[in-house]
Amino acid sequence: MRCRRAFLPQIAGVAENNGPAERPAAASFTAVPRSLASSLSPSIAGALFAAGAMATPLVLCGVLKSVYDVALLVMFRKVPPQD
Repeated sequence: MRCRRAFLPQIAGVAENNGPAERPAAASFTAVPRSLASSLSPSIAGALFAAGAMATPLVLCGVLKSVYDVALLVMFRKVPPQD
């Protein structure tokens, strides 16, 4: 449940900017890269831990999450909410 909350802004943005007929296709289009990234990240983190760079995966995740949040803010800043 905790991981799912991180994607709520993206899901809400996709749902708001697409019509009812386009929402399933748009949601699957954004879900595929997310699922691919989640399958690759444990391997990358394990390799970094094994190489002795213990804090690198944690710092990298924090930086990437911050960049993601700022990118969402910039992308949807001028989109008016639909009633």
